[in-house]
Amino acid sequence: MKVSEVMNVDFKKFSMDKDRLVIDAINLMDKYKTSIVLCIDKKKELRGIITERDLLDRLGSKKFGNLKTSSIRISSVMLSNPIVISPENTVYEAAQLMHDKGYTGLPVVNKELVGCVTQNEMLTVCEKVTSIPINGLIDT
Repeated sequence: MKVSEVMNVDFKKFSMDKDRLVIDAINLMDKYKTSIVLCIDKKKELRGIITERDLLDRLGSKKFGNLKTSSIRISSVMLSNPIVISPENTVYEAAQLMHDKGYTGLPVVNKELVGCVTQNEMLTVCEKVTSIPINGLIDT
């Protein structure tokens, strides 16, 4: 199964201009119950990614300790130039990459941003696989 078959193509609601405020990213995560925001520039090109974990790690550091989220730009806490995956990669490859790197999601890029695959999409795939009876896979 390819990433293109499971990726979220409605990624625009999970993306935000990198020059917006961190509080806007937090509100977006809360609104859509997601742990990932794709950070884009004015040309809608992927520039980074921010996750709940990034926010906790970076905002808890001494560098940002005394600042309010209402004054910090996404670009200052995002992971720049994130690892991406192609829609032609397999779901297994995406899952392995997410596991190895400890990522909760990956941007899907085919020359330009075309989607996003997150733990939610992976869980959906796993649920489908576990709902297939094993005797249906074996010739008797």
